[in-house]
Amino acid sequence: QGIGIKRIYLDEKGNKALGINSKKALGRINGGAIQFDAATDTVHLAEGPETALAIREAVIEPTWSTISANGLQNVVLPESVKTVFIWADLDRSKTGEKAADALQERLLRESRDCRIVLPPGPIPDGKKGVDWLDAFNLLGKEALNKAYKEAKERPVQIGVQDSSWPGVRELPPLFPSAPSLPPEMIVEPLRPWVRDIADRKQVPLEMAAVVAIVALSIALG
Repeated sequence: QGIGIKRIYLDEKGNKALGINSKKALGRINGGAIQFDAATDTVHLAEGPETALAIREAVIEPTWSTISANGLQNVVLPESVKTVFIWADLDRSKTGEKAADALQERLLRESRDCRIVLPPGPIPDGKKGVDWLDAFNLLGKEALNKAYKEAKERPVQIGVQDSSWPGVRELPPLFPSAPSLPPEMIVEPLRPWVRDIADRKQVPLEMAAVVAIVALSIALG
């Protein structure tokens, strides 16, 4: 089921056409994925679609892009998927690793076999991180094949919920739920802009609306 669209603008040479604004999302994409292949019992996950395509070319197995670290952490997989390889990004901020760890913890609770595969370091000076697309371009797909074989040979961890620890229970909400902001309450000149920001950032509409209204109030004095 389609829930959103990921747009990447390229020029005639295949480079990003709009600089930092070359990638835009439309719709509620959190929890979803760009599914380059139909799911089998095994699926490979990566953040960016370019990285996922590089992995797909190397391992020749179903590969999905979750678009972002937040999307990786919250991706929803079919019950038929039993083995997951998480091709995490290596970031200075640890964002990619933290998202991969959170997803692995959840999948292991669901009795799925899950392995995290990190790209080789170190992170070059001046870069925020490296991913498996960088490794593919620098070392070739053989490096990804080697990492995949090593990950498959690790001991399988599965069935965490069958240990002596009790099952995970959701905590009660700290605050009562509040209704979402109707788009009609935003003034017409700001409405499309605010809705686009909320969709691209994957945040509630009211978060983007409050920032926009405060910024406009400051500008108007």
